[in-house]
Amino acid sequence: MQKSELPEPWLRGTMAEVPAVQRAVLHALELAREDLERWCDGLTDEEFHARPGGIAPVAFHLRHIARSIDRLLSYAESRQLSAEQISAMKAEMDSRGTRNWIAGPCGRPHAAARRTGNHHGQDRGRTKRIRRERENTMATNDNEIGSAVSVRRILAAALFAAEKHAQQKRKGAAGEPYFNHLLEVAELVATSSDRLDVELLMAAFLHDTVEDTGVTLQELETHFGKDVAALVDEVTDDKSLPKETRKQLQVKDAPRKSERAQTLKLADKISNLRSILASPPAGWNRERKQQYFEWARQVVAGLATPNPFLKTEFDKTYSMISQLKDG
Repeated sequence: MQKSELPEPWLRGTMAEVPAVQRAVLHALELAREDLERWCDGLTDEEFHARPGGIAPVAFHLRHIARSIDRLLSYAESRQLSAEQISAMKAEMDSRGTRNWIAGPCGRPHAAARRTGNHHGQDRGRTKRIRRERENTMATNDNEIGSAVSVRRILAAALFAAEKHAQQKRKGAAGEPYFNHLLEVAELVATSSDRLDVELLMAAFLHDTVEDTGVTLQELETHFGKDVAALVDEVTDDKSLPKETRKQLQVKDAPRKSERAQTLKLADKISNLRSILASPPAGWNRERKQQYFEWARQVVAGLATPNPFLKTEFDKTYSMISQLKDG
């Protein structure tokens, strides 16, 4: 009986020794592998690399499928991707590779691209559902390694910050959890661009940990990497200095901040102005509130390349200075 005439894998009674859930996954992968063989059988090298209407060639999709399965299996084992896997994913943006390292006979992923291990050899394909979900949630920049890992990394930073700031509240009369401020800053950063910067979002959650909770930059680097630690460092005041000195340094140092740190600084200032408008610290009269607004404006005015979206939002919030009242 030809493969095309066989019933689908889950109707053949194979892999009965494998637990039901894993068996269903393996059967889906087996079906995908057989579909690939059937669809690609007989294609010439020229056809593998043809780009009808300018779309990606078959070779590109085979490479993507093979490596996506490899990554999915890593996620299933709760492991982070290796440097080699990350590099391979970035390379998928280049559709000019040769067939020799993209696919083996009949279009099956080449052995060098397949994952070894106790997966019954059925790690060479994907269901349409998995493919659709994966493509719809792919990370949007080359610095990230896939949506699932992106979410885990951001949530890990958020959880770390929530734990460190757990006993802290904002100074406002409402006494809301300090984490609310971190969440607002992260939301502002996330909406400031169409491109996802995972490390910047992580830094948004973590930006006050060194200054206010005793966490060290080395701890942040150990847990979240050098990039995140460096971003937090850029927006952290030296608490050993008098408050007025720290405020003056923020104005003085603003032009030297990196573009990403400027985004973080803007989001932080917007959140603080909003808080003063909605729930000002107890005992702050109108004059003190205005002084904070003016100081924040000086800091923002010194930023060399402020994020346009956040700058507009800051200006809109600052314009409410006339609404400040005593008490």
